[in-house]
Amino acid sequence: MSDQDKQQLETYIKRLFKYNSVASKQSSRSRINNILSRGLHELALRDIILFFGALITAMYMLFNSIAKLFLKHR
Repeated sequence: MSDQDKQQLETYIKRLFKYNSVASKQSSRSRINNILSRGLHELALRDIILFFGALITAMYMLFNSIAKLFLKHR
């Protein structure tokens, strides 16, 4: 790596850290509320998917059991 490349990389890294250290315009309370609301929506979606997965599995097992009962007696 040449000296010029090293210098460019160094300035890029400095700018990156400077950008990350700039204070946010949002208050910390607002950021926490945004994170929590987004987290709760994602959790609710995950719970709905798990619920429907369990519901479909239970319906399949019930249908399978009823089908076995009807086919066994014949």
